Amino acid sequence: MNRFPILIRREFWEHRAAFVTMPLVMIVLVVSVLGLGYLVLDAGMIKVEVENDGNRLQIDGSGGAVIVTSSLMELETMSPDERRHHITRVFWFASGQFYIVLCFVTFFYLLDTLYEDRKDRSVLFWKSMPVSDAQTVTAKLLTAAFALPLVYVGAAIVVQLLLLLMAVAIAAGHDVPVWETLLVPSMALPAVWFSMLVYVVYMALWALPYYGWLLLVSAAARSVPFIWAVGVPVVLIILDGVLVADTDVAIWMADHMVPMASISTASATLSGVMGRLFSVDFAVATLLGGLFIYGAIRCRGTSDEI
Repeated sequence: MNRFPILIRREFWEHRAAFVTMPLVMIVLVVSVLGLGYLVLDAGMIKVEVENDGNRLQIDGSGGAVIVTSSLMELETMSPDERRHHITRVFWFASGQFYIVLCFVTFFYLLDTLYEDRKDRSVLFWKSMPVSDAQTVTAKLLTAAFALPLVYVGAAIVVQLLLLLMAVAIAAGHDVPVWETLLVPSMALPAVWFSMLVYVVYMALWALPYYGWLLLVSAAARSVPFIWAVGVPVVLIILDGVLVADTDVAIWMADHMVPMASISTASATLSGVMGRLFSVDFAVATLLGGLFIYGAIRCRGTSDEI
């Protein structure tokens, strides 16, 4: 019988804050901020200017709802391709907030999951069940690499749709054509969702040494796993700087810890992602991640309560 669905469901039960509470809080927070921003703009209290790079916002105490109207009118004057590109960037920006939170949630989930089993002595119960240590560790790895990201992707999609509804309401309130200005360009949303799913797979593979290291620390540490998880890499980075006088180790670690942050605009395509997965760097990362995971399984097999 395939036990992985049951084991992954167990992770949902035991970590409801990561799987349910935090995504819901993020949805409410992002939607509330967007809704409050619309109400404040409509009341004429602030002025928002988007810089040319489209990444930063500047807020001052003048202006009003005309800013909303003018931005929508600018969309109306763009070509269909420009309009679709602009709206797609807005959708990506909304989903980026969930990726930031996901990085922190994944870190603490992996660091806590095997350590907490030993701390609360539930490891004795699970070892009495017909589940191998390899299955237990693999289920936790799959949960962090796929289940958690898929939950946050779903939450990001909900926010994107709510953002679109808000934009439609604003456009309708200012007599801006909704269909041509917003709805037709927003048909690019399925492509955005597909890219988000591709990045989930990319993150799961590229960050394998990072996930494996956290699982190893969680399975082996007798106390303060956070210090071990952070301290050992910091020592390696310092030694690399002192002995070799470069930052290659730090760059490599950061690249595999936060995969999405290391993707440049040129490589942020399906072909660019696939190119990174067929590289020597990826082969080394896979080997190292496999060794960490093997170590976590062995430590799980010999571990007892703490």
